[in-house]
Amino acid sequence: MNGDQVTEPGFIELCKKLLSNSLTVVQQRVELINIELLEERSRLLTAIFLVSGVMIFILMMFLMLTLGLLLLCDENYRLMLVGILFLVYLGLGAICFYLLLKQIYRKTIFSTTLNELRKDQECLG
Repeated sequence: MNGDQVTEPGFIELCKKLLSNSLTVVQQRVELINIELLEERSRLLTAIFLVSGVMIFILMMFLMLTLGLLLLCDENYRLMLVGILFLVYLGLGAICFYLLLKQIYRKTIFSTTLNELRKDQECLG
């Protein structure tokens, strides 16, 4: 009987410690996810603000460039110039769209959290 009483509290304490450690690991992972969410939100808001500014100023630059070229061009060639500028702007827009898609799909979000979870899985498995 004495042996049973000594091992029971030890086993219960071991289970409590294991549960406590597991909860601590889960809490740390949730905090890491929260931090990464805040970082991603901040990065996204900064990117949106900067992209808006860039778009406004580039649009103004292209507008002035187009008007300048149209004023410098002979009246007989203005329609052709408008067509050429349309194709150039369309090509530049397509290139920018491609680069945007490449940028969006480049980084895996929550990469640090996923790496930590993989490490945890390797330690447990």
